[in-house]
Amino acid sequence: MSAPVTSRSLFFGAIADLIRAPGAVLRIAALPLLAYLLIEVPLSRAYVQWFNDTTLITGPPGEVIGTLAFVVLLAVLAVSWHRHMLVAEAPNTFLPKMRWQNWGRYLVAWVIIGVIAGLAVFLCVLLPPFVLGSVLDPLLGQMLLNLLSYDVYLDPPPTPAFYVAGIAVGAVALFAYLTLVFRISMGLPAVAIDAATAPGLRASWRRTRALARPILGLAAFALVGQALLTAASYLVLFSGGFSETITFAGEYRIRAMLAVIDTVNTLAGAAILTRIYRAVESVPEA
Repeated sequence: MSAPVTSRSLFFGAIADLIRAPGAVLRIAALPLLAYLLIEVPLSRAYVQWFNDTTLITGPPGEVIGTLAFVVLLAVLAVSWHRHMLVAEAPNTFLPKMRWQNWGRYLVAWVIIGVIAGLAVFLCVLLPPFVLGSVLDPLLGQMLLNLLSYDVYLDPPPTPAFYVAGIAVGAVALFAYLTLVFRISMGLPAVAIDAATAPGLRASWRRTRALARPILGLAAFALVGQALLTAASYLVLFSGGFSETITFAGEYRIRAMLAVIDTVNTLAGAAILTRIYRAVESVPEA
């Protein structure tokens, strides 16, 4: 008899899956990450030149290329991990298997799910308090709006309670977002492994209904993990202090460290979705 699925087994089990397979993680992530970091070399140089040249009014060149390379990297990592765990596909000696079609389909589905989940959280979690606050008091509405988009010219200046409220709103929104993504994303592992059928958003929601409570706890664990990774990202961003000019070494170091953090984040997310997918597949569909 299999053990019951809990929030701990989903979250810590996913992390344990990664820790128990260091060779596979290295072969999946090392060369794709290195390729991305090589792309970032000329992009970082161009950005530094643009930032330090006050006469330039156009945006830094090549940043779109970097963004596209970054999202492709994340798709490669996620698909490779799903296939490694769900269909026992071992990565090549030094890099993951080339699955261009899977990467493309996964990326499109990933973007669609992210946009829909983000829009749902905005409309159902963030917008109602703002509307209610604006109806009750225009100043309160302005304060709530500044929790979403901070205005440095806010008068009176924000108090510590303002920042606490901002963190609380962000935590609630992220918790709702993670919960929703975990519930509606069963199509992602299915696309990655070329399953006969890939459940859509509503089908995924129905299939994960039996795991609704464990997924709530899972989202709470993931929220803490996201907070730690976000804190690490901010430490990296502000580690060099503030200056009117930047250097290539400093800019590239920041980009490289953020890429490593996002790689860890992506692999952890893929491992969690893999665990949920396995649990869902073991439960008969209602």
